Amino acid sequence: MRTDNQLLTDFLHHSDEKAFEEFYNRHQKSMYRKALHFLKDKDEAQDFLQDFWLKIIAHPERINVVKEESVLGYLSAMLVHDLYDYFRKKKLDTVCLDDTLLNDLQQRGDFHVNSVENDVNMNEFREKRESIIRALPESDRQIYTLYDKHHLEIPEIAKQYSLNKNTTRNRIAGISRYIESKLKLLYTSI
Repeated sequence: MRTDNQLLTDFLHHSDEKAFEEFYNRHQKSMYRKALHFLKDKDEAQDFLQDFWLKIIAHPERINVVKEESVLGYLSAMLVHDLYDYFRKKKLDTVCLDDTLLNDLQQRGDFHVNSVENDVNMNEFREKRESIIRALPESDRQIYTLYDKHHLEIPEIAKQYSLNKNTTRNRIAGISRYIESKLKLLYTSI
């Protein structure tokens, strides 16, 4: 049986679609249960995961971690990161997501991953994400915090900082990409 990293390498370097299909089949049920747990709607969870898996198909190199046992942890971290964005776009409180994640994962025995390990992974992910945000230049940190934590709309942020809306949108997108790239570096060096 090929490891997750072997499957992703075969897909990435040899366009082996069966390798990705095997990888998908190995992890899709766990990812679906986690998404469904937070979204509470089967159709919404399926739509969310369709986008999630399309991102992975487009960039399978994102999950090429060194330790084989880290792949599922990294997939889970990616899922939570995407859920943050999804909930933020729906103007829901991501703190609520954290509380649900940390409390409810411990209660569920049907995950393939140990819930205590998952709890540690999610806490670690959240701490690393916050650390990256704290290390941003002050103006970027303030703008991103208004967007990410206070859920202000881009026009409101642009007005508050006397910036163009497109400039503000591009800056927030750039900061988001930066955070994601730093998280990728942290997880691929495990």
